[in-house]
Amino acid sequence: MIEKAMVYGTTSRGLLVFDEPDFPEIPIQVPGGTVEAGEQVIDAARREFGEETEQSPALRN
Repeated sequence: MIEKAMVYGTTSRGLLVFDEPDFPEIPIQVPGGTVEAGEQVIDAARREFGEETEQSPALRN
């Protein structure tokens, strides 16, 4: 089984979504990706958010 972590980043302005300019066939999405072997889901969510947004998330469980 492949585990995925996704982050629903919200502000008073709405939900954070992004597109992939190099892959226009991919629809808009929220930050996320695959949980690596031995990695906790929360750590994967933080890592993926940082990789895709260059921001540090303030996560709530």
